[in-house]
Parts: sequence; structure tokens; C-alpha cells
Amino acid sequence: MQEFRILSIAAGLALIASAALAQSSVDLDKSWGGTKAAAKSAVGGSSVCVPGATVEALSEGGWYPAVVLDPLRDGRCFVHYEGYGADDDEALPPNAIRSRR
Repeated sequence: MQEFRILSIAAGLALIASAALAQSSVDLDKSWGGTKAAAKSAVGGSSVCVPGATVEALSEGGWYPAVVLDPLRDGRCFVHYEGYGADDDEALPPNAIRSRR
């Protein structure tokens, strides 16, 4: 009987942890826009900041090839620089992103 209680408690804790993880992913979705409509409104109607778009991003005085990860609600665009690690990903203002030439 005691074994059953321990398993029941473990199952309950797993459900609580699962619910907490699900809630945290919902909170992340709220802070990161993920639709094309959100992308356009985030950068004043520009279609450059669309997830998956290949762009050039201005960093430290030079333009580098990058891929848009997500538009942010504050108007910036989160990008990943091609050939660099995720540690170099950053959020840039709309004037620091342009279509690839």
C-alpha cells in the first residue's frame, strides 16, 4: 500500500511539473511574436523581420549574413548570424536589418 502512495505522489509531482513547463512555454510564446502579422507590426510593416528570412544584420560596423529567428514585441528582430554560434544571436532594431543583397 505504501508503494502505491509513493507512486501516486510521484505521478502527481510529474503532472505538476508538466503543467509548469507548459505554462512557461505559453509565457515564452507571449513574449516572442511568431506570426507574419506580428512580424510586420513589430517592425512597422516591414516584411524583413519574418522568422526564417535570410537577411543582412548590422553588427559592430559591418553587415553579416543572418537568419531571422523571431520578431520581438518591442520592435526589435532576433537574429542568428550564419557561421556563428547561438551565443552570438542578438536582438537588433529594424534599421540594423536589411534584405540580403
